[in-house]
Amino acid sequence: MKFSRRNFIGASLTATASAALMSSKASALTLFQNQNFAVGQFRGAVPIMQGLATKSTSQFVILTDAAIKYGYAAIDSKGGPYSLAITRRESRTFSKFAIEKILVTGLKTNTDYTLQVIDPNTGKPIDERLFKSLDTDLKNPKLMIASCMKDNKEEEREVMWDNVAEAKPDVVFLIGDTCYSDNGNDGSDAGYWRRYCETRSLLSHFRQKRLIPTLAVWDDHDFADNNADGTFAKKEMTKDLFKIFWDNEPQEGAITKGPGVAQLFNAFGQRFFMMDSRFYRSPRGSSNPVQWGEQQEDFLFENISKGAKPSWLMNGSQFFGGYLQKDAFEYWHSENLKSICQRLARIEAPVVFASGDVHFSEYMKIEPEILGYTTYEITSSSIHSTTIAGLHLRKKNPRRIDASSTHQFAIVQTDVNKTGDWTIAAQSFKMGLIKTLEHTATITR
Repeated sequence: MKFSRRNFIGASLTATASAALMSSKASALTLFQNQNFAVGQFRGAVPIMQGLATKSTSQFVILTDAAIKYGYAAIDSKGGPYSLAITRRESRTFSKFAIEKILVTGLKTNTDYTLQVIDPNTGKPIDERLFKSLDTDLKNPKLMIASCMKDNKEEEREVMWDNVAEAKPDVVFLIGDTCYSDNGNDGSDAGYWRRYCETRSLLSHFRQKRLIPTLAVWDDHDFADNNADGTFAKKEMTKDLFKIFWDNEPQEGAITKGPGVAQLFNAFGQRFFMMDSRFYRSPRGSSNPVQWGEQQEDFLFENISKGAKPSWLMNGSQFFGGYLQKDAFEYWHSENLKSICQRLARIEAPVVFASGDVHFSEYMKIEPEILGYTTYEITSSSIHSTTIAGLHLRKKNPRRIDASSTHQFAIVQTDVNKTGDWTIAAQSFKMGLIKTLEHTATITR
């Protein structure tokens, strides 16, 4: 099954095509509404992301026509309205597109709501999506983990997100390369903005009928370009850009912001440290190179030392992928990783690692010599970027439980029992929700 959205939107988002459309009295939103979607598949008119959700709040990021001030409403199944505020609007003089951020409050858990985008001229909805708040005390939540979201594969960028929707995760974690901002980009501010807008428009995750709370951190391609590090000249600009498209305001103690684009998400009796692997990264060849930098390490240890809640360390680059002799924390910053692990070994909280980047998925068992107990790394890559059959077979990995090279994402169900034992049940799925990997483990500190 093929879809024509890439060809249409890719051309339409250029200055020339946009000018032509505007001269014919078509709005930028027409680019969204007139796209050709799969028969039988719902696709919303406007790209909408549900960001951080808590028990009583939800945040949304909406890609809109910069020339039009749309209205918004959040209603329940009986049409009752809920408090809604536009918290931020960002546009650029060189673009027909804008970002609007919305906060909805007063919600209840386990209740369906509808977010409406309203035409300011007719007063009628042009798009409607279902959403829920998030029960942050949920036991055994279902987490989706993915990375590497190149937008040039038409079928994959549609169907893989349909499969994610079918899997019904409670939260989506995107850990790097949420946009290949360096592809088809002349390196200008306008080029990065355009690429972020294109990817937000093209991925069907943002057009599903039911929205899912989504949190993200970047890696090299949404930060700058391939294998970029902290010397990137435009990193302040791209940090602001990433935050425009992905950032959330703290609500109910669920989010703590860190240095760069790092953040800590507290939910489900667990902690999720989403680490910035690029902004502070030392260039190759540096003496005593680091990946996260002192500020970020301070952020991690200041927070992880507050109690024994199980903690995920999520990172764009693999942690223990040194066997590949490229890209991994263990390879380029081995002494830095060793130091971090020595400090983690003294912390009461158990840790599991999650990563992306390598364009194949891999489950690893990390020996107790590293942290003082057996733990695991789940690498989930890529959901629809380039991959090659057998890519994972290039090198032998003594820590490997299993691996697979195809477009896929991970679903992890995770729970902490009364005695403190932490269970993770991980499965990876390729197109068609066909299982590629599976492993269940209990982490005992």
